[in-house]
Amino acid sequence: MKIYISNESAGDGQQSGNKSSIKFTQAYQVLADSENETPTSIAGLFPALGTRNEDDRRAYMVGKNVTISGDNTCLWNVLLTYSTERQISDNPLEDPILITWDTDNLVVPFLYDNQGRAILNSAGTLYGDAIKGDSSSWTISCVSNQAYIPTWIDDYRDAVNSDYCMIDGVMFEPGQCKIKKIHISQLQTRNDYQFRVLSLTIKTAENKQINTASGFRDVKGWSKNVIDESLYCWVNVPLGESSQENWILVKCMDMTGVPATKPFPLDGYGEQLIDPGPEDIIYNSFEIYKSLPFSKLPISN
Repeated sequence: MKIYISNESAGDGQQSGNKSSIKFTQAYQVLADSENETPTSIAGLFPALGTRNEDDRRAYMVGKNVTISGDNTCLWNVLLTYSTERQISDNPLEDPILITWDTDNLVVPFLYDNQGRAILNSAGTLYGDAIKGDSSSWTISCVSNQAYIPTWIDDYRDAVNSDYCMIDGVMFEPGQCKIKKIHISQLQTRNDYQFRVLSLTIKTAENKQINTASGFRDVKGWSKNVIDESLYCWVNVPLGESSQENWILVKCMDMTGVPATKPFPLDGYGEQLIDPGPEDIIYNSFEIYKSLPFSKLPISN
């Protein structure tokens, strides 16, 4: 089948109470391969009601009209109506996904100030306990109506996106989104349609760059990055007069040569760093959440 853009006409803005809305139509013609097509099959070639318009993301599809064009039973006219004023369909399963954004705060340690400078004490060294403060990230709520409890629900608990995913027109890279909460409502009925309300809460985290034993590298937002530090380290104690390596695990030493009572930074290979600066700190990165594709989830219209 072939789809042709017939014309597009945008209506003027309309005033409703204290709210302004815009309504417009997009017209198409479909040349079918046979005369066996139906209005339902032709309508299925186009996005569902509630879908956002590609050119004006404020507008949602609120109407879809399919008719045969004259005497040609293979030629169909399709008129799509869009409006910036959201409407509720008779069929709750055709309601658009409701997406809202909010910030979520966590208390995190800071090693650098807002100018990218290391936070040091008057001696020019790192504080024993890093300064902590609020750090906010976006939390996105996606609410949709479902005919049944999705079979993937259990798999996606605490999952992180393994693919690029679009939410509300914003593209996220792999590893930036994590399922924070899943809520499923009781069974509801509207106009003889039964459905449940599915709420997905997605927390985002920015991808970052960290210093590792092999140099700086990019890591995913939801990877867990910890300073490579320990009370113990590996030291090479050669056997007798030979140069044969003999690595043993010993307690780290502080600057006075006294065995450490708190963890000291390591170099990524288990050896103690001596008087390290902020730029010397090595991080170990771990992927602890399962990665699954988010492109199949109901998170975007």
